Amino acid sequence: MTLATPKLRQLLVMLLAAAGRPVAADVLAHCLWGARPPKTARKSLMVYVSRLRTQLGKTDRIEFGPAGYTITLLPGELDAQVFEQLLADAETARAAGDPQRATALLRQALELWRGDAYFDAPDGTRTEHDRLEELRLTAFEDLIDAELAAGRHTGVITELTAAITAHPYRERPRGQLMLALYRSGRQAEALAVYRDAHERFTEDLGLAPLPPLQQLQQQILHADPALDPPAAPAAPRFRFLPRNIPDFTGRDRDLRWLDDVAQEPGNTAVITAIAGTAGVGKTALAVRWAHGAAGRFPDGQLYLNLRGYDRDRPLRPIDAVTHLLLCLDVPADAIPVALDDAVARFRDTVAGKRMLIVLDNASTAKQVRPLLPGEPGCLVVVTSRDRLSGLVAHDGAQRLTLGLLPPEESVELLRRVLGKERVDADLAHMRELADLCAHLPLALRIAAAQLADQPDLDTASYVAALRARSRVAALALDDDEDLAVRSVLDQSCHALSPADQAGFRLLGVFPGVDVTADTVAALAGADLDTAARLLERLAAGHLLDEHAPGRFTWHDLIGDYARTALDELAEDTGAPLRRLLADYTRRAETANEQLLSGHDDVAARARAWLEQERRNLVECVARAAELGWGEAAARLAVPLWRFLHFAGHTTDWIAMFERAVAAGDGIDEGLQASVLNGLGGAYIKAGRYDEAIAIHERCVGVRSALGDHAGVARSYANLALSYEHQGRYDDALVQVRLGLDAARRAGDRAFTAAMLSGSLPTLYLHNGQVEQAREILRTHLAEIRADGSDLDVARALHNLAEGHCRAGEPELAMPLLTEAREIAERTGDRHQVMAAAWILGNVMRDTGRPHEAVDLIEQALAEISSSGSRGEEVEVRNDLAKSYAQAGAADQAVAEYRRSVALAREIGTRHFEATAHAGLARLLRSDEPGAAADHLVAALRILDQVNPAEAARLRAELG
Repeated sequence: MTLATPKLRQLLVMLLAAAGRPVAADVLAHCLWGARPPKTARKSLMVYVSRLRTQLGKTDRIEFGPAGYTITLLPGELDAQVFEQLLADAETARAAGDPQRATALLRQALELWRGDAYFDAPDGTRTEHDRLEELRLTAFEDLIDAELAAGRHTGVITELTAAITAHPYRERPRGQLMLALYRSGRQAEALAVYRDAHERFTEDLGLAPLPPLQQLQQQILHADPALDPPAAPAAPRFRFLPRNIPDFTGRDRDLRWLDDVAQEPGNTAVITAIAGTAGVGKTALAVRWAHGAAGRFPDGQLYLNLRGYDRDRPLRPIDAVTHLLLCLDVPADAIPVALDDAVARFRDTVAGKRMLIVLDNASTAKQVRPLLPGEPGCLVVVTSRDRLSGLVAHDGAQRLTLGLLPPEESVELLRRVLGKERVDADLAHMRELADLCAHLPLALRIAAAQLADQPDLDTASYVAALRARSRVAALALDDDEDLAVRSVLDQSCHALSPADQAGFRLLGVFPGVDVTADTVAALAGADLDTAARLLERLAAGHLLDEHAPGRFTWHDLIGDYARTALDELAEDTGAPLRRLLADYTRRAETANEQLLSGHDDVAARARAWLEQERRNLVECVARAAELGWGEAAARLAVPLWRFLHFAGHTTDWIAMFERAVAAGDGIDEGLQASVLNGLGGAYIKAGRYDEAIAIHERCVGVRSALGDHAGVARSYANLALSYEHQGRYDDALVQVRLGLDAARRAGDRAFTAAMLSGSLPTLYLHNGQVEQAREILRTHLAEIRADGSDLDVARALHNLAEGHCRAGEPELAMPLLTEAREIAERTGDRHQVMAAAWILGNVMRDTGRPHEAVDLIEQALAEISSSGSRGEEVEVRNDLAKSYAQAGAADQAVAEYRRSVALAREIGTRHFEATAHAGLARLLRSDEPGAAADHLVAALRILDQVNPAEAARLRAELG
């Protein structure tokens, strides 16, 4: 997660350091602002907490109670908690007589460390830092003791030497190094370690080493047999595990889960796959863990492939039991032929033993159940493409769902197969390759093998070839038919009924990223219950993953497989897609109406649905446009602009409407005008003003020809906004007046209120006509309240507050901003919440409280930066720079103004660029007069064109 401001980061660190315990607001304020926090610290803290909640993605992750703020942590989220749990598990394993597990757990715990705990964090975390550091050092020393007890003395010498250099006064690692050196035949070096300790402790501390270290020195001098390495344990008799994969990568959390299960004798662990049947690495994980855990099962380890999804018939229970008995040295003529008798003989043979039994590739619980031991002591690990729910419900199995590899582990797997040098030489294309392989281990290994076979082939060419064809077909090895993505997916699909196979293939029609029962019902022309049951069955077979309640997804190779199957069978895809687009359009129109309903709960549900479906809706418009279905693309896009605008999804907004416009030739002119208007609005928000002007002029033409005065009014308003951002205020005022005239001719009182609240007063404010802006708003505020929306009222209040500030009456602004913020928070309008913080920050600065201004405007900048509203971002950065300057942070002010200049030039907001140049001219006048003069010239060059009165004032001030 990237946090936009230092205070957000410090706040998160403080809450995390408390590890789920409440932190008082006063404590947080002291850490964020020092010993003398500003008067608004509590209010600013609330805003920072709100912003942090938004970035965490769930508003309930940080709660406020009588004792302060508490962050809710999910299991495994905080490394410090995972570290301490691993230490506790290691102690439990040691006490239970399982030193091998204890050693592995200590290693896992220490591997979590990447540097100092809470490095560069607030002082309030110092106590927690020191506590964790002491735990780390003790854990390291415990690990060394475990390694020495296992006879691995040579391998720890380097680690111990480094530890002593870092912490020269800890005696325990010195004793461990002496013992490791002695056991490695380096007696003189072991004694030298003691001499160094004695000299350092005596000279620096005035103390001799403690008695245990002195005693160890005497034992080494006399070659005490008690110091000899422990004898190696006898190897188990039955060892049938397959070869361990030397380049196995990742899966640390899953290996720990298996370790935990192994602590409970008699449990049956079920490993199953997610988001793809085979190829996710179930067998590799089971075998890897089994080799690592073999020492815990001194009576042996058995392995059996049940062939549950092979093309041939799966292994029968009687054949499976017979195989295991033969592995256990039971003579063939002593094995019963009846299943029940053979099972009884197997259970009797393993009774009282500690054995590990790996049952690979099971298809059903029925296939596994006869192979379960009858008494505790043995551990059975089962891999399957099915959930094996019966085994969980009836036999007490615990289920592990195995996911795709994280991106970095995918790249690491490529490194281990292809070599670090080849992968790191073209890391960007290797990461792209990992994405194309959907981070599926089988696909990654096949791709790596194909690259290894062609050492002169560059990765870019391989990636381009793979992208150009069916990946499912391409990811196969000619000399091993089992190593093919298509082959393993065929096995999973053939296990479905014909009806479910047809339903699965429909996923190849869907252009989005996840489906619900509603989506599948629309695609299939089926009822909701039928669609829901289909999804459940596909998820049970791990062709789908239920990543959120009722929402199912799949990895790219599954999608490619479904599309390939559709093409091969030449099935109709047009009718299902048209049904889907029609259903989405109906639901999008309903959601848009609900956003305007005036009922907060109804609007909140609509926003939630639109957010969940956003990526699907974008892709559906793209697919319709790609197929030339212009009307379908437009009808789906039009009701979505309002949500995309206010939720800040500018990139999606542009992508969706550009495609709809491109495919819109020849469609209904009223619909075409709506799409043009939507695209023009997206361009304005993105700061692409020349493109916005061209689109809106085109839209005025279409709407004028239709006699749509209300629509013409909106297009003029958008033209005015585009001109305004370019600093062409006279042109903008002309467009506003044309828009007001059109709205009044249409009798559109609501849009008249919108222009009176926003477009007209905003222009006056930017043009320095503050009293005109205040007069317009005072005159029409009652009309805006009566005829306008909540957004119009909030915007009017913001503009009037800004007018009061510019007129030198900031005290009049406070009640207006309070009301505007209440409206924004009630309606969930993040943009207006941002605007309230921004204007309030300006009020604070103008009333002599610049530090509080910086806090507020930083919050506004964090919000506006993530929304994609680049024109407003330049304004906010200019105000932040002005606040930095007044707070005495000149360097930060200069940096912020320079960012404003760069962004303003990029998007063409000339007036705001001039404001930034003027600010730099003021700040650099003393230290860099040449640079200051250049900025003054640049500012005046722009202002002479867009605002001569402001240019005259600037000349009088600095010229």
